[in-house]
Amino acid sequence: MKMPNIQDIISKFRQGLDKNTKIKIYVAALFLCLAVIVLTSLKPFSSTKDETTKALDTKTDCSQLNDQLAALIGKINGAGRVKVMITFDASDENVYAKDTDEEFENNESSPIEQRMKSEYIIIKGSDGEEGLKIKNVYPTVRGVAVVCDGANDPNVKGQIVSVVSALFDINSTRISVAEMAKQEE
Repeated sequence: MKMPNIQDIISKFRQGLDKNTKIKIYVAALFLCLAVIVLTSLKPFSSTKDETTKALDTKTDCSQLNDQLAALIGKINGAGRVKVMITFDASDENVYAKDTDEEFENNESSPIEQRMKSEYIIIKGSDGEEGLKIKNVYPTVRGVAVVCDGANDPNVKGQIVSVVSALFDINSTRISVAEMAKQEE
């Protein structure tokens, strides 16, 4: 017994429908597609953050970043004990969606005037109404200070500068590496 082809099944289905039924199916499919588009565009962006894009919202986060960088530098052969301090240009900033209307007015007596009106898009959130956040602008690193036992070794110092420069995309002139004071016994 031969299996029916899917195209044959579809053509037989289409032949069995009258014109009004076909139009109703197409209109329903169109509304379904539009509903999916609207619902996905209204869904707020996910607030979950992975380790590489974690916002620096509090001093705790800055402290954690300092600790993570110190642990990483401590794994460099010859670095020894490590302390790190990272400074930032500003704190993180949230950017919210706006609905902008533009009007152009053309009078015979004056040149074309342009008027813009914008309002923030408000959605219902878990804590009531809130703005629709479209992105979070993270602070940029201003500079990094590293104090470690192996700072006098030019090879260790170069590796530290290279690692910090690559992680934060900053120039080596914004990275200071100094030798840690010897502990008294």
